[in-house]
Amino acid sequence: MAFFILADVKSDRLTYKKFTEQDINDCLSWYTDDQVMRYIKGRAMTIAEAESRFSEIIKVNQEKGIPGFYGVYIKTQFIGIAKLTHLSASELEVGYGLLVPFWGYGYASEMIGAMIDSSQNIKQVSKLTGIVNKENHASVALLKKHGFKFISEKAEHNIIQCYYSRKP
Repeated sequence: MAFFILADVKSDRLTYKKFTEQDINDCLSWYTDDQVMRYIKGRAMTIAEAESRFSEIIKVNQEKGIPGFYGVYIKTQFIGIAKLTHLSASELEVGYGLLVPFWGYGYASEMIGAMIDSSQNIKQVSKLTGIVNKENHASVALLKKHGFKFISEKAEHNIIQCYYSRKP
């Protein structure tokens, strides 16, 4: 597997690789995992749904510079997904998620920090937003730890999603 590591996205223990078409299996393993997806969509995606989502990810990654969707690795072991994507011209969404065996080791906090640091290289961005399931108390705590403040909540996919924001 060839790694094209972006110097703009980095952290101490993890490597961030922008998804390419060769990374479909890593991405599908994440989106089709029930435990991973329970707080995101309420259930795992079907293979067809995950393949469609992966196509969308590849389009985003081809069209934009630093922002995009990243596979997150410890050496060459895939452990999760991080994203830094446009919600508007001046606002980026910070997203993160780990495969279950990697929960509880501080990797999500490291991923958020890397996305925040990377956002500072994008001049027109004035706001970062994290969107999390209200019931995902660990993610809510992580966003707060990284200086995100509660903005609003709304129902999506039969889940109450909370919006937290901060400056880059």
